[in-house]
Amino acid sequence: MKFDFNFFRRSGDDELYGAQFQGAPSNSRLIVFITVGLLVIILLALLLVNDNNSDSTSSDACDKYINTYSQENSVVLYFDSSASMKGYLNTSSRYRNYLSNHISTFAVSNNIEIHMFNDNLSRSAVEDVLNADNYRSYSYYNAPFQDIAEKMPRSFAVVGDFVLSERENSNGLRQNMLDAIALISSKGYKFRLYMMETDFEGTAYSEMNGGGPIGQVSTNRPIFVLLGAKNIDALNTMTSTNAPFNNTLFQNSYDFFRNVNIEVKDIQVKNQSQYRRISENSKCATIQNRANLENKPLELQLSYEIPPTHYISRIQVWKSMDASFSRSERHNSMPDNSARNGTYEVSIPREAGSNYSVVYYKLNMKLESAQPRIISNWVRDVSTNNDTDSDDYNKVYRFESLVSSINRIIGEWSPYFIEVRD
Repeated sequence: MKFDFNFFRRSGDDELYGAQFQGAPSNSRLIVFITVGLLVIILLALLLVNDNNSDSTSSDACDKYINTYSQENSVVLYFDSSASMKGYLNTSSRYRNYLSNHISTFAVSNNIEIHMFNDNLSRSAVEDVLNADNYRSYSYYNAPFQDIAEKMPRSFAVVGDFVLSERENSNGLRQNMLDAIALISSKGYKFRLYMMETDFEGTAYSEMNGGGPIGQVSTNRPIFVLLGAKNIDALNTMTSTNAPFNNTLFQNSYDFFRNVNIEVKDIQVKNQSQYRRISENSKCATIQNRANLENKPLELQLSYEIPPTHYISRIQVWKSMDASFSRSERHNSMPDNSARNGTYEVSIPREAGSNYSVVYYKLNMKLESAQPRIISNWVRDVSTNNDTDSDDYNKVYRFESLVSSINRIIGEWSPYFIEVRD
């Protein structure tokens, strides 16, 4: 029997192909179709696998989102300008020279936002901070930290003697300050405390005597900087060699963190009929809402590793409509647990009616340790519980108590970012 396979033929190829298929067996065409069909099936299978299992290296959008969050450049400085700070500004004081030679250059060259605070908070310039005539009244330390909690800059510093007035304690303002610090900490900020010993010449005040003056003093007295940054990279930038908060400029420091983190090894979408993982890495993941159903929760399973000295005590979910998280809300809070290495399942509820094509989430995982952070001895050495004697003005009233309170509320938070595309 003779078959004519004209679909293989090209003009001028009769001699090549025609003779080749003369007398070919009857099932040759069937074999060709079966081969082509198998290739199509394999190709479709590969596409389906790729649809359900993302390429973990293709995380451009995810990384871009992380960079937006971590590289935002705003820096805000806050200076205590209460009456008790005037004595630090004498013409030869180490603190005044620090303001003139380090803060001034840094602020001008980097367009830094500066505020002064006493009984109110006001936008200022370095020249205002150096002018003793601007120092008056009492200082309320809740004001700068509540402003930071509102702005959430990349980095910030609060500078002052950190003497909280009895008015702050009686009016609940001390607790307002601690609540603001706790909120800032829960968004992943790292905190470092610096101490500078400088000469002080001026009026001494006593909170135990209602905040009134107790005489003129000339002594060495500590001044403090509480530095905060969104992540360790931002903190290192503020403390680098030419930065104004370099370690060499201060006598002592204390970190309110151990720099431990959770390493996310894998993230899986459990409800794949509604959501598809596009990309993921140890810091972030990009998820596609394939069903376009905004009110369907996103079910995830995270595989992670943490240091053996720590455990996860809480997971919070923060939601934002922009990648900077400058404005965000706590979308959901997971119950406390004592999760160690392994997996953790999380359900992210999603509301209908959003006009945004992309919504950002941050899983904030709080790490705890059975061994609490130990406060440095120098904190105890510069603290006093009695400020009625001007001879003891080289120490700061109840400073150790304040640092202990801050130490208790600042947590070790490790973020994981999720971008959900509708």
